[in-house]
Amino acid sequence: MKRLSIIIVTYNSEKDIFDCLKAVFKHNDLGDELEVIVVDNASAGFETMRKEIEDVYDEKIVVVSNSKNGGYGQGNNVGIRLSSSDKFLIMNPDVRIIMPMFSKIVETLNDGNVALCGFTSMENESLRNSSFYYTRTTSAFRKVFFRKKLQTDDFQYKRMFLSGACFAMNKDVFEKIGMFDENIFLYGEENDIHFRLRKMFPEKKMVFLKELRYVHPTANERDKGKEYRHSMKSAAYFYKKNQMPMKSLYRNEMNQMIFKALALCIGHPSRIREAIERFREQKNLVEMTFNEINGR
Repeated sequence: MKRLSIIIVTYNSEKDIFDCLKAVFKHNDLGDELEVIVVDNASAGFETMRKEIEDVYDEKIVVVSNSKNGGYGQGNNVGIRLSSSDKFLIMNPDVRIIMPMFSKIVETLNDGNVALCGFTSMENESLRNSSFYYTRTTSAFRKVFFRKKLQTDDFQYKRMFLSGACFAMNKDVFEKIGMFDENIFLYGEENDIHFRLRKMFPEKKMVFLKELRYVHPTANERDKGKEYRHSMKSAAYFYKKNQMPMKSLYRNEMNQMIFKALALCIGHPSRIREAIERFREQKNLVEMTFNEINGR
């Protein structure tokens, strides 16, 4: 049996996956005791990608073609079920391992009191980004005015969850909490896992291993509106599943828009007009998204 299984879900990720795999094997400190499983969510160029991976790595990597694009969580569940280790590491294809870390992960998870561990996320090898995030139910005021805490070592598991781009868990605990909820297609998976883990295993630890670092660029250009809509749909599902009032989610989102506008103006009165325009744009996005969620 392997000591650690790495699960990487791909979807049209040909530009990322090869550098990702190269970094994994460059810093592999477990040798043949490391298992790597790539699950592809029905990418257009899957056959070409699989052949190139097999040409380079032969049987060192298990490449799986998912029967459908069921989302990030569903793809990871496929890989986890196929894995032969009792510990797994979830990794996005655009993550780059920059140091040996797998032995330390195994050592940490061998502690029966530890269920999950995360690591320091870097924008590049010298610039830090967020390694954890505030939970969905955290107040808007804290999310806006204490957001810099997300780029420190001050992980507070009661109000924060570790980044889902690269995290590790003990498989038995993960199976007991129900694995990834496949109703969440994209974004919010780690918040949901964090919530279920705290509810079912309050005695288990979620550990932030700040000395272990990986690169995961997040500043690249993306469709922020599309990303927000996906995120809010996942949030709405989370609230409904846990019987939380939808109006609380809406109010929290609107308050964030207000506090962001205020934060932009504090000490910079010349930016009031900019703050108002930005607030209007974000308010329209929030309202459009919630109308879509409510079927209006």
